[in-house]
Amino acid sequence: MLIEVCGDLPCHSDALRVYGDGWRSELVLLSLFGPRNAVRAAWATLSKSQARRGRTGSIRVGDRTVGLAEGVAYTTVQAPLERGLLHSVMFHPLLSHHAPDRGFFYQVGPDAALRYFPRLARWCPVPFRTSWREALWDLGRAQGAIGYVQGHGREVWRVSTTRDAWEPIVRDALVAGKVR
Repeated sequence: MLIEVCGDLPCHSDALRVYGDGWRSELVLLSLFGPRNAVRAAWATLSKSQARRGRTGSIRVGDRTVGLAEGVAYTTVQAPLERGLLHSVMFHPLLSHHAPDRGFFYQVGPDAALRYFPRLARWCPVPFRTSWREALWDLGRAQGAIGYVQGHGREVWRVSTTRDAWEPIVRDALVAGKVR
């Protein structure tokens, strides 16, 4: 699905994931492509600092207004395409395996249920067994410890790493015999 990125120089997005429902959602993942100057203009508008308000700028992607999370150093990867086109991907550091724990992390990709567990086991103070991976994914989603991040394109999930979120899930699963 392609979504138009509004601006003086429009370009397109094939992946956008944002957290939050307010008038201005926080960017988790954004893939832009189009004419080089249009992609650069969208990124410049997005990252523009508004010192008086202490916020970054925002852009319209389809029907959403998105902005960067305050105080977060996003990673940007760019690749030139043919005939003056540019592809640029911006992503939140909590999509990385090297980000510090902040009470949650983002898991990207279609195999998230298979790949989330090592980071959860490393960052969450609740002890887990590897054999619980599948059950914890389902229980975490049902109890709100794992939530789907809104948008289009690549799937992204927000996974809590707090004791408060996981301790009751594990306790109840052990009592009910859902994990062993």
